[in-house]
Amino acid sequence: MIVNLEGFLRTHCIYFELYKHDPIYTNEAAVKMKEEKGFIGTETKALFLKGKSGRYYSFVTFTTKNVDFKQLKKVVGEKIKIVQPDEMKADTGQIPGAVTPLGY
Repeated sequence: MIVNLEGFLRTHCIYFELYKHDPIYTNEAAVKMKEEKGFIGTETKALFLKGKSGRYYSFVTFTTKNVDFKQLKKVVGEKIKIVQPDEMKADTGQIPGAVTPLGY
């Protein structure tokens, strides 16, 4: 199920600020956009993962960190892998390199 995050926030009277920008597929592009817009904060990467059970997971980490899949297996209790691009697109409307950590 794809959720309209903006609509959800408005419906529930949750304050947010909406910023429009070009799609960001690389850390370099994120740093550039951050500088152009005057944003502060830390770049992150979001992974859309799937367990052997078929359950989906969203994992967010720093762009400078490698993902330890053995540790993630201990945390979630099953072996997980990155969802294939075609399945990701069909289930979320997103493509690899542009996965949002919100709205699932």
